[in-house]
Amino acid sequence: MTLILSIFFCFWRVKKLHLGKKILYYRKKKQLTQGELSLGICSVPYLSKVENDKIKPSLEILELLSKKLGFVSSYLLQEENNALSEKLLRWKEYLDLRNVNKSKIIHHELLKLIRNEDNLDLLNLYELYYLQYILLINDSTVDTYDLNKFNSIEPFLQESYMYDFHKQLGRYYYRKNMLDKALECYLKILKISDKKNNEDYDFYFQLSLVYSRLLNPTKALIYAHKALVGFEKQLNYQRALECNLLLSIIYNDLFSPEEARDILMRMLKNNLPHYLPSDFEAKIYQNLGYSYFLLENFNQALTYFKKSYTYKKKNAEKLNSLYMSCLSLVKSSSIDYFEFYSSIDEGLRLSVSEKNKNYHYKFIVLKHSYKNKWNDSRFIDFIEKSILPEFTKNNDYHFLITIYEGLQTYYQNNYHYKKALFYFTQLENLKKRSIIQ
Repeated sequence: MTLILSIFFCFWRVKKLHLGKKILYYRKKKQLTQGELSLGICSVPYLSKVENDKIKPSLEILELLSKKLGFVSSYLLQEENNALSEKLLRWKEYLDLRNVNKSKIIHHELLKLIRNEDNLDLLNLYELYYLQYILLINDSTVDTYDLNKFNSIEPFLQESYMYDFHKQLGRYYYRKNMLDKALECYLKILKISDKKNNEDYDFYFQLSLVYSRLLNPTKALIYAHKALVGFEKQLNYQRALECNLLLSIIYNDLFSPEEARDILMRMLKNNLPHYLPSDFEAKIYQNLGYSYFLLENFNQALTYFKKSYTYKKKNAEKLNSLYMSCLSLVKSSSIDYFEFYSSIDEGLRLSVSEKNKNYHYKFIVLKHSYKNKWNDSRFIDFIEKSILPEFTKNNDYHFLITIYEGLQTYYQNNYHYKKALFYFTQLENLKKRSIIQ
């Protein structure tokens, strides 16, 4: 064995490049079994321990394995590309700071560096951070992203990166509205973070979001408060404001609209929205409207929903404000029929142009509900065959409650007690996921 190879080997021991993971990666890449690679070199159990970084192979075995994989052993022991390594670290810093512009600039530079790179550890880090990047910039790439590619790096990541792996995977599932899968990832993070003092307040914020969407406001409240305390300790006022907004949503879900309203009014009084993008004020008005809606002050609710609609720039974001405005009009003591039907028609038009099937169905249900179409068997058939599967798929639990209640009432009034019992059971099962009673 040459002196150069011995030097490489010593360097590897210092740098801890996880040689076993590299051997595993290239074996799978060449579609070799452990038996095929180890044949005539070592035993399968020995190779298994090497690939899991439990033992270090002798230099002789390393050279034989490398030769069978198609390259010299020094290739496996090569030094990291320091320029790329440092660039990845800087990229990660800006990603965690949610600095979109800087992240885009560094990503452009990384594309040149990564082109001819063959260091497994660095390639895996790039893939890990790339998912965080496209989620940050809210790029349409997320919709076509190959998740199998991301999952394929898991066996080759060092243990210290598994926290970030599950976090980005959870964010991806949240973005894709796969809330149960997102929660599964975040619960894995909780197990990892139990081993250390976790000060990742962004994680607590994300976990609170998932629990809120899954109609578990009690747990959502716990983690939102954890995130708020942490961000305030860091003097991160922007994230603290986001936590306050999330808390207002959770208090509304807990049927404590007075608490939610007070939080939101304090934010407006202190002129805090100016610390965040312009659309943040629209979110405050939206949630204020919902607080007053729960307080049954429908005229005040309508005022804030209209304000929210005005402040929102994107048509896709306006749909929620428009829908809640229609609900407020229906509930108000003196309904303006012209405004109601005009708003419904505008909602149907916008939902079609934005290809938003969810809100399109919501406006249809609202329009037909006001016309007492819940007694129309054709409308019921449309709900069961088209609308119900869509909202079940998208985990829109709040609207599912409305649908189940309507279907239960319809079948009960028409003496179809078996069907009525079925939807009553579905409704109760959904309520068990939360404290909503």
